[in-house]
Amino acid sequence: MKKQGLKWTPAVPLRRPDNIISSKVRENGEKGFIPSYENEPKINMNFIMSHEYLRIWLKERTVYEIDTYSKQDVEAGAGDIKRRFVQRYMSKSRNKGKERILPPIKLKRFAKASSKVDNKRSKNDEKKENKENEKEAVENGA
Repeated sequence: MKKQGLKWTPAVPLRRPDNIISSKVRENGEKGFIPSYENEPKINMNFIMSHEYLRIWLKERTVYEIDTYSKQDVEAGAGDIKRRFVQRYMSKSRNKGKERILPPIKLKRFAKASSKVDNKRSKNDEKKENKENEKEAVENGA
C-alpha cells in the first residue's frame, strides 16, 4: 500500500530569527554584503584556482563599505559611551616609583667556584686595545 499525498522534500537547516528589535539593519531590511558571484549558477574552477573570486569580493566589498558606512547618520552624542563602572587594570602605570631594583643573588658557597668558561679579559689586554683604537682614530682623522 502506497500512501497518497506524501512527498519527499530535502531537509533545510532552521535559521534562528533575529530578535534584536533595535537593530538598524533589521529596520532597513538589509541582508548585508552578498557578492555578485553568489548568484551564478555554475562555479568557475579557474576563478577558484587563480583567486579571481577573492579579487571580485574585495572590489565589491570596498564599494559596499563606502556606500553603506558613509550614508549612516551619526546623531550628536549618540557615540558617547556612558561609563557606569570603573574599569580595572586599564591605567598606564601603577606605582612605578615604588618598584625596587634588587641586587643579583650571590651565594657564599659558590663564591670560590670558578666558571667553566673564562670570559674575563685581563687589564693589560684592555689597555692594549684602547691604545690600538686611539692610534687608528688618530690615523683616520689625520
